[in-house]
Amino acid sequence: MKDASVGNFIEDLKVSFKFAVRNVVSFFLAMLGVLLVTAIILLCIIFTVTIPLFFAVGLDAIIDFFVSLVEPFPPADATALLGLVLFIILPILAPLFVAFGALFGMAREIVESEGTSAEGVFTWYRRKFFSLAAGGIILFLIVIGPLGLAVWWILVYYPMPFGMPLHIEIILEATAVVWLIMSSGMLSMVFPSIIDGHSALGAVRESVGLCWKYFDRVISTWLAFMGIIILPWIPMILDAISPIFHIELAAWYVLPLTLFLLFIAIPALAIGVTRVYLILTSEDDSEDEPRFLEGN
Repeated sequence: MKDASVGNFIEDLKVSFKFAVRNVVSFFLAMLGVLLVTAIILLCIIFTVTIPLFFAVGLDAIIDFFVSLVEPFPPADATALLGLVLFIILPILAPLFVAFGALFGMAREIVESEGTSAEGVFTWYRRKFFSLAAGGIILFLIVIGPLGLAVWWILVYYPMPFGMPLHIEIILEATAVVWLIMSSGMLSMVFPSIIDGHSALGAVRESVGLCWKYFDRVISTWLAFMGIIILPWIPMILDAISPIFHIELAAWYVLPLTLFLLFIAIPALAIGVTRVYLILTSEDDSEDEPRFLEGN
């Protein structure tokens, strides 16, 4: 069960989408509820900081304050400025990381018992809030941080007033895509590991270790779900990046695709990654392994 094979690969996808469809109502209610809670937390964070400042010093003073934070950094000091931006936005993004990570708690219940409830996500949201937030922040810094720093470095040190040559642009974009897929795939087991009881740093170590030991199984599963999630959006991506690929896509395409992404594909991703995690961390590989390994 731990080896990468066509049979195991197909079984992973089949079980993931079967359970996602079977529990679509629970995931629908859970995602609506957790997004509402996340929005409330975000508003509380923003209002707690901005409203007292607004009444105390005024809007102009707040703007001047943030400008004064940026001014000490010379244009070439991309690392320091990027660090300041991350320091400001990461606390705001943290509740979103928790919301996404809590779905893996529901996925764990589904994989182990073939069922869950919308209320279950709030249990994981509350119980693992700080660990999931820390795990999401680490993922963001590792996966997105280097790309932001690279873009900033290119703009500062290699400005191109007449545009970037096409071959360089293709190489850089391909490198960015490879980095995004490989780094996120290597860390794809972080949230299941946190749900399993590990700390954020411990979950990162375990995820990297599992990917190193079972590279083909982990990455193939991740690539499959990334393909399922991203490929349907290719027409719109092509239309956005070049007028040559002008494709008219009405609401009849975009709306069902969005609903599929939110309430089927993302839950299936959580279920599939969690299932693979439980398989790879099981103590044996015999026919007597727990029922979730068979997907029945």
